[in-house]
Amino acid sequence: MALKENHRNVGPDGMVYMPFLNQWGPHTSTLREMIVVMGLIFGEDPPVFKKPLTAHVPYVSQPHITSHTPYVTAQPPNYDEIQAREIENEKREREEAEALARVLAESERAAELEDEIRTTSEIRDTLSKKLVISLKNFNGEVRGKISSSLKEHATLDGRKKIISEEIKNLKDKVEIFNTQIRHVDDQTEKITDFIEKQELKGETPVDNLAIPGDLSSKQMLQLSAKNAAIGDCLYYIDKALMNGHIELVVHLKEVRKLAKKQFFARAHLVKIAKMQV
Repeated sequence: MALKENHRNVGPDGMVYMPFLNQWGPHTSTLREMIVVMGLIFGEDPPVFKKPLTAHVPYVSQPHITSHTPYVTAQPPNYDEIQAREIENEKREREEAEALARVLAESERAAELEDEIRTTSEIRDTLSKKLVISLKNFNGEVRGKISSSLKEHATLDGRKKIISEEIKNLKDKVEIFNTQIRHVDDQTEKITDFIEKQELKGETPVDNLAIPGDLSSKQMLQLSAKNAAIGDCLYYIDKALMNGHIELVVHLKEVRKLAKKQFFARAHLVKIAKMQV
């Protein structure tokens, strides 16, 4: 490999000259940008080329040079060519600066794009984590509600069975009540018919209301009437004493006689009742 002569960015000693290197900033420039610029510049005009293989050169006799070699005088510099080269150098530097600006702009856009991609990825990851947490919480809430609903459903099923049994019992009671109401209505109708028939017969004498069937029943009926009559007499004697119609001595005397009679009547009544049993 050999260096190309008269390269605009590489000198004969191999030193590289580029506007980017002159504008290098330790806090603003990066190796990636330098590599992009060097690739762009050296891709258009490589600074080296491959040497050709050396071949055998035949010997050629050199002409004899006499000591009387003519003197060659130096020509004066051409200022137009110098100005043209300066213009060309300025143009080349301007093009390199524009290319560098484009490369920097593309690098900045690439960096911004990477930042956007990284930011988007971070936001996506954050949203994904939040979504996962939200879904887990929602899943837990739904599971809790479903479990609570199942418990309530089981409770309602139990209450439904209880209510169904109560309804059945109430229906049975209603049927029983309806039967009793019909029985009461029948009895009421019978009693009403009996009363109407008795009213048609007229008033029945008191003595005919209770007719004893045997001697013991007759005695019990008489003793019961006597006991009730004595009780009424005692009531009115007490009332007469309270009203001042009789004296206390008379009251005590009459009460003793009536109480004695009532005692014997009740004792006789109890004795007859025991005999019938």
